[in-house]
Amino acid sequence: MVEKIWVKHRINMIEATMQNEHFFTCPYCWETISMVFDQNYPMQDYVEDCEVCCRPISIDFTPAVDDLSEPIVNIKRLDE
Repeated sequence: MVEKIWVKHRINMIEATMQNEHFFTCPYCWETISMVFDQNYPMQDYVEDCEVCCRPISIDFTPAVDDLSEPIVNIKRLDE
C-alpha cells in the first residue's frame, strides 16, 4: 500500500513540474497578470481574457525544448 501511495505522489509531482506560471503585462490595461501553461503540448495558440480588464488576449506558447532553454510566450491584442 505504501508503494501505491508513493507512485501516485510521484506522478502528481511530475505533472506539477510540467506546468509553469508565466507573468506578463496585459496589452490592454497594462496590469501584470499570470497564466499557467502546460509544458506537455508542443505548441499552444488560444485566446484568453485578461483577469483584470476581461479583454481578449491572443496567446502563442511554445514550451522549452530542453532544460537550458526558455519557453516562448507571445502575447498580443486580439484586434492587432
